[in-house]
Formats: sequence, C-alpha cells, structure tokens
Amino acid sequence: MEIDSLELPMCSLKIMQRKEEEEDTESDVRMQQQSESTLHSVEEHKENLQKIVHRMKECKKDVEQFVEIKYTEQQRVMRTVKLDKVLVAQRQENLCDLDEEIIRLTEERDRLEKRMQKYAFYSHYMDTFVKATNVGAQQGMARFETLVLARDNLQESTHELHERIQDAQANLKRFTKESNDFHLQLTSETTRYQRQLDRAQQNRMHWERTWNRIQKTATQQTILLGKIRMSCLNMYRSVCDQSRVCREFPVQPEDTHGQLETGGVVWGRLLLLPGFQVWTFQTCTMRPLELSTVVFWPVKLRDNGQVLFLRLQLWDCGENALRRFDHLLLSCNKQVDAILFLFSFTDRASFEDLSNQIARSSEPSDSVVKLIVGTKFDLSCTRT
Repeated sequence: MEIDSLELPMCSLKIMQRKEEEEDTESDVRMQQQSESTLHSVEEHKENLQKIVHRMKECKKDVEQFVEIKYTEQQRVMRTVKLDKVLVAQRQENLCDLDEEIIRLTEERDRLEKRMQKYAFYSHYMDTFVKATNVGAQQGMARFETLVLARDNLQESTHELHERIQDAQANLKRFTKESNDFHLQLTSETTRYQRQLDRAQQNRMHWERTWNRIQKTATQQTILLGKIRMSCLNMYRSVCDQSRVCREFPVQPEDTHGQLETGGVVWGRLLLLPGFQVWTFQTCTMRPLELSTVVFWPVKLRDNGQVLFLRLQLWDCGENALRRFDHLLLSCNKQVDAILFLFSFTDRASFEDLSNQIARSSEPSDSVVKLIVGTKFDLSCTRT
C-alpha cells in the first residue's frame, strides 16, 4: 500500500508535465501560425508598396516629361518675346530717327523757300536794268562780266591775304613756343644753380659750425687738461706734506698719472656695496668734506627672502668741492656696481642738473646701475 501511495503522486506529476508540454506545443504552434500569417500579410503589403512605388515612378516620369515640355515651350516663348521687344525698340528708334529727319527736311524746305523768295527779284533783274538805264543787253553783259572778274580778283587777293595772315600767326605761335621753352630752360637752370648755391652755403655753414665747435672743444679740453694737471700737482704736493711715501718715492711734476696713483694710495680706497657707491677714507684730513650721514637701508634677498640692513655712510662734499676734485672721478668709478643721484623736489635746478651729473659720472656704454632718489629736503641751502 505504501508503494501505491507513492506511485500516485508520481503519475499525477507526469500527467501535469505532459499537459504543460502539450500546452507549450500548442502555444508554439499558434505562435508559428501567427508568425506565418504575419509574414504573409507583410509580404502582401510589401508587394502592394512595390506596386505603388512603381506607379509613383511612372507618374514622376510623366510629370518630369510634362515639366520639361512646358519649360521648353516657356523658353521658346521668352525668346520670342525678347525678339519682339528688340524689334519694337528698333522700330521705335527708327521712328524717332524718321521724325527727326522729317523735322530737319521741313526746316530745310522752309529755309530754301525763304531764300527763293529773297532772290526772286533777280529773275527779272536784267530786264529791269535795261529798261531803267537804256543800256543794251551786250553792254550789260559786258558790265556784269567785268564785275564778276573784279569780284573773283578781290576774292583771290582776300584768300592770299588770309593765307599770309595764317602763316604769320603760325610763325608767331612757333616763336612764342620757342621763347617759352627757352625761358623755362633758363628758369630750370637758374633754379638748379640756386639749389647748388644753397647747398654750398649750407655746407659752408655746417663746416664753419664744425670748425668753431672743434676750436671750442679743443680750447675747453686744453683748459681742462691744464686744470687737471694743476689739480693733480696741488693734490700731490698736499699729500707730500702729510705722507712719507711721496718723500721716499718722489714723482716728477710732469708725471700726472704717477701723481694720481700716489694720491689714490695715500688718500683712501673705493668701497663697493651691491647696488651703491660709497666713499670711505682712512683719514679725515680732507677739508672739502662737509657732511657725513649714516643710513640703514633694508634689503630683501630674492633667493631666500632674508631681510638685511645695509649701513650706508654717505659723504656730501658740496658742488664746489666736487668740481675741484672732478679729476678723481674716473679712477673712483672703476668696478662700481651702482651710482646714487640725489635731487630735491623743492629745488628745480637740482632736478634739471641730473642729466649733467649722469653724463659726467658715467659713459653711455657703461652697464652701471643708476639710482635716482628724490627728497623734500632743500638742497640749495647746503650748496657751497
């Protein structure tokens, strides 16, 4: 009994599986039939569309042929219209010309009629002349021929005189033209010579100015050289009074270079700082120095950002002292990194004198840094 109780559920499961398989098979069959019917309908629709496309192509060809025929006819009609317009324009022009010709002929006819009326008297002139003068026809004809010959002679003489007048006028025009050409030639030559004269005068003035400048420069340089030599000699003598070096190694009065070297060794040295020019001396025996100022200047390095304070000792020797010891400036400017120039906002002369100081302290080809500092302090009161 236990075996039968187990077999019944198995059979029922198999039956259910078979039913499901049959249902799946039937659904597949129905799907296949539906797909076949759908494909059949699609094919029929495709055939119908192809037929419609074929008919549309035929209709398109017919329409294109019709349009081409109409376009050809339209072009032919347009050409015909253009030709008609051209012919109409030509006919109108011809009509205008004919109207003008008719008007001209009418005016000519009226003029001739007036002329005929004017000269109608001469048709019976001979008869009237014979009746009035009682002269025969032969005598009248002879008189007429004489008058005609006189008229012809007068016309010939008038024609000859007219030709002579024309020849004289032509000669006058030719002579006038030649005279004008000759006058223009003379004017151009005069202008050219005048330009050459002006150029020569300009060259003369230029060379005169150059010669005067050379003479002035030579005079100034000679005077400056004499001042430099005298200053060097005075400096050397003042140094000799205070130092033993000059006494042990004397220098000739004509040796200016040796005097400068000796004075530089004894007087002091040039101390170089990055970006500034500072004067320091071993002794304080130089009387021209009037003012010494110590300035602490903050500087920030670009590489590491470190801040430094530079102690600057600035010596103001005054304008007169600077002129007196100007001969030392060239030797002091050797191996200098920068030069500091000072001017006052309250003193216009100090600002205008900057260009002269820069030109005197350095050359245009130098690569020395030039610093210009402005102050509100009045520098004119400190000048000597």
